[in-house]
Amino acid sequence: MSTGQDSSAKAPGAIGTEAVRAAFAAGTDVDACAALTQRVNRLAGRALQAFGDAGIACRRGCDFCCHLRVMVRPHEAIALYRALATHLPQQQAREVRQRVLDNASRIGRLGPGGHAAARVACAFLVDGACSVYAVRPLACAGFHSLDRARCEQDHVRAGSASGGGTGAGIPMLQGLTAAVGVLEAGMDAALAARGLDCGLVELHEAVAALIGNPGFIARWRGGRSWRVPRGS
Repeated sequence: MSTGQDSSAKAPGAIGTEAVRAAFAAGTDVDACAALTQRVNRLAGRALQAFGDAGIACRRGCDFCCHLRVMVRPHEAIALYRALATHLPQQQAREVRQRVLDNASRIGRLGPGGHAAARVACAFLVDGACSVYAVRPLACAGFHSLDRARCEQDHVRAGSASGGGTGAGIPMLQGLTAAVGVLEAGMDAALAARGLDCGLVELHEAVAALIGNPGFIARWRGGRSWRVPRGS
């Protein structure tokens, strides 16, 4: 993963660790969380560029993966929560916010297995595209399929007796997956070293929790564990 002229000399995971240090140099507020998410997304993008085209099938308008169950870290949820107020037109933000709340309620009732089968569209999906692309979670930024047809098959099978909707059978570029994993590990290590929870929570439940109680942000910044009690 190339991020600069001396990146080849860096130890595995160091790039993710440095991303946290740079983004959180002046603090861990909502702007810093957005900055970290954007920085990590750019690093994942550079990793993808390093492989060239490599047969990646992902294209704008292909949104099957936007119906998968996505788990996020607290800082990613905070970045999405911030984006509702800063990235979207006011009316669109209201609509997305309501979809977040509706999805969270539905997902909480379904549980993880039912969620995968239900093909629930991400609340941030607008007109076939991610409305908060710059601050999308690393789970999204690092997901790149080699076969659009397999993505569609998994999506269609999600609601059938044969099962699907997990993305487990979709062919991925293994080198890219490994590079994103290294980035992820370095980021998590740096967050943990700062005493910040990096545990995963379902995307809608996490953002809905912040909408209902923004005090979760201060709780997380204070080093306390942040867990959403339902469905995750």
